[in-house]
Amino acid sequence: SSSKKHKRPLEPRQPLVAIDAGRAAKAVTVNVSVFGYLATLTDQKKITLHFPAAAKLGDVIEAVGRACGAEVQSAIEDGANGLAKCCRIFVDGVILDDVGTSLSPASGKADMDIIILMANEAG
Repeated sequence: SSSKKHKRPLEPRQPLVAIDAGRAAKAVTVNVSVFGYLATLTDQKKITLHFPAAAKLGDVIEAVGRACGAEVQSAIEDGANGLAKCCRIFVDGVILDDVGTSLSPASGKADMDIIILMANEAG
């Protein structure tokens, strides 16, 4: 009857909790702020999002769209799996323009600023 003890429902859950805790330790927290025209499209001007360690810029943009609304997401994206030409995204002060860029800050936290440049803001 010892084989039944190995099939108890609680035993398989313990490794899953340990795996989840390990993933959480490697998670990335992104504090996102939207500015300019984007700020007029949403009430969510500052949001905090959590991602697994392998998160990419595109994952953050998708999550920002879910949190801030479809208008914000469509303003950020160009529809061809990229950023709109007038969109600027800064992560920890560095401009990023490739949605495939991995976000892996050493501290596990990143600050992201997103702005849509209007004709009069671009200079």
